[in-house]
Amino acid sequence: MRKGVISDINVKDREQRFPVYIIAMASAVLLLLTMHFLSAPKALVSLLISFFVVGIFSYFVNKKIKISIHTASIAGAAVALFVVVGATTGFVGLISTVITMWARVKIKAHTPQEVAMGFLAGILITLAVFRLCSPL
Repeated sequence: MRKGVISDINVKDREQRFPVYIIAMASAVLLLLTMHFLSAPKALVSLLISFFVVGIFSYFVNKKIKISIHTASIAGAAVALFVVVGATTGFVGLISTVITMWARVKIKAHTPQEVAMGFLAGILITLAVFRLCSPL
């Protein structure tokens, strides 16, 4: 924000989001490589892959709608908790997701449609990645 690359913390201007996506995706790739070399647990690697895929999906969807990546990330983490730890912990993750959705709408960072899109993307992408990577 100080250098004028982005105008505000929520990056409301769609044209300004490209560098943010590039930095996030490059960071995810570096983290994935680090996890690979350190033999991180497969469930953790699967979660990071799902975050990466959500990021790519969000980049393309962002051209039409400002999908809530906060919601997608928390929803994806909730799915991972369900799969890896169990229903009780996953339910706590789901409650965290609902609180995040409410907060993003309340502060007018997103519309209900945008948080719903993030919710669906986070859940469906994470389920698909976990199914393909079979972390357990």
